[in-house]
Amino acid sequence: MRELEYPLNGADILLRKKILRRELQKRAIVAEKKIALLSGSTVGEIKDVLEIFLWNYGIRPIFLEGTYANFYEDVMFDAKKLQKFNPDFIYIHTTCRNLTDASKLEQVWAKLAEICSAMIIQNNFELPPDGFSSIDKLRSLNRLNQKIYLYAGEHDNFVVNDLNYLAAQYGLLQWHNPAQWYAYKYALALEAVPLLCFNLAKLIKASLGLNKKVLVLDLDNTLWGGILGDDGVAGLEIGAETPRGAAFLDFQKYLKGQQAQGILLAICSKNNYQDVVQAFADPRMFLRLDDFVAVEANWDNKDKNILKIAEKLNLLPDSFVFVDDNPAERELVRHNVAGVSVVDTSDVLDFIDYIENNGFFLPLKVTEADLNRQEYYQQNNQRRVAEEGSVNYADFLKSLQMTYAIEPVAKENFARVLQLINKTNQFNLTTKRLSAAELQNLLADKYLTICCGLKDKFGDNGIIAVFSAERRAETLDIGLWLMSCRVFRRNVEQEIFKYVLDWCRKKQIKKIHGHYIPTPKNKMTADFYATIGFVKIAERDGGSDWEYILAKG
Repeated sequence: MRELEYPLNGADILLRKKILRRELQKRAIVAEKKIALLSGSTVGEIKDVLEIFLWNYGIRPIFLEGTYANFYEDVMFDAKKLQKFNPDFIYIHTTCRNLTDASKLEQVWAKLAEICSAMIIQNNFELPPDGFSSIDKLRSLNRLNQKIYLYAGEHDNFVVNDLNYLAAQYGLLQWHNPAQWYAYKYALALEAVPLLCFNLAKLIKASLGLNKKVLVLDLDNTLWGGILGDDGVAGLEIGAETPRGAAFLDFQKYLKGQQAQGILLAICSKNNYQDVVQAFADPRMFLRLDDFVAVEANWDNKDKNILKIAEKLNLLPDSFVFVDDNPAERELVRHNVAGVSVVDTSDVLDFIDYIENNGFFLPLKVTEADLNRQEYYQQNNQRRVAEEGSVNYADFLKSLQMTYAIEPVAKENFARVLQLINKTNQFNLTTKRLSAAELQNLLADKYLTICCGLKDKFGDNGIIAVFSAERRAETLDIGLWLMSCRVFRRNVEQEIFKYVLDWCRKKQIKKIHGHYIPTPKNKMTADFYATIGFVKIAERDGGSDWEYILAKG
């Protein structure tokens, strides 16, 4: 919904929040999550507005609101209510109005880690309205913020909501409203609440693997100034010689930085392909053509070309962000390609702000797989060419010289496995999203929790699949089975199942139970269990339960 994207109109969102809520509740739900709001001041309005932003991401929130201004007591002395609620996320709404010492916060964090596996979202502390009147208070605030960031760096299940930055971005004089504080105990101005909630929703969305994955880019007046077909390569505006050219160069540098963090770049441009090749050979360009995993440079409509790119990358279009200076092209794509986010500005000066402030690619952690993602997709392009040159698909698979590495989830692969669990949508039979603590629980002896890596003659795909099941007497119950879209049709699932069957025979398991829980994105796996010999034993809520009986002997 465009009203809930940057730049926000906070006053309008507050005025229309009930209407927005009704409209958003008609949308498909990706996840339902329990969120505990622990209070350092009034949080009722935060709850209402945060709900709207979460619904916009397809997340249905269930809230538990803590006692007013009692976040410490709620955790340290009366945690039963919180334990019973069993939240997925805990937001601790502290501000400079209730500045405390680090040890008190650390007690709260340690207790929460002890009683639940939720992800903790902790505000850092913004400058107070009287900040320059007390040097000691400022020093204390800065030391406390440093402690918060140090703790976040050492704990996977802890993220910082940068209240200090948000207040500065909004403007400190507007952020603090003394009248609202003394009348209603709003620690920040009511008009600033949408910005706070937008940021919280982005953090929750990112932790659930709902970030975008691909930046699809126009070229003319988007990556450079001018029209390639009219101005020629020499006539393009790029580089420090002009203010506008410098802005295009900085945008290219920004894109290269995004690529280095695992974001895929693709081109969708109305140009002749050979002209585009020549343009990227120009030494003034910071990006090169091989920085892009897909290039559609032709005269077809851009909505059709984006669908072609999605098919090539084996990704859903709702993982794309589209950048184009032409408002007519943006509207065509927005109208015809469901789920694509559109950078709704024509000025290169605004592109980076729009992308960053909307948190399309907000990184909570960057893994080795992120750093290698560009290479993975370039290798997949080589595989596609090899497949097209093969007599049949079986010969193609044989020619790849594939080797599978199936191993238990351990410290060395933990971060990548957690990321895969929380990002994979299409081949994902249950689409359960886990915290680090919840994944750690699956490493206990009663579980079989494994991951699979894949190498072939074109390179190393890294860890591309995860399987987890719980042993219950003589039955194995599958809770997770998921696989990266990069390796569809590569027999990975069959290799995993062979491993599971061998393990079951050694452990004298007689039955395996599997479950399919439908989402808008995993319909391709609806009948997967049937293809490997399971029998459907029940249907419920659009999903299904399956059983596999192991042969005796």
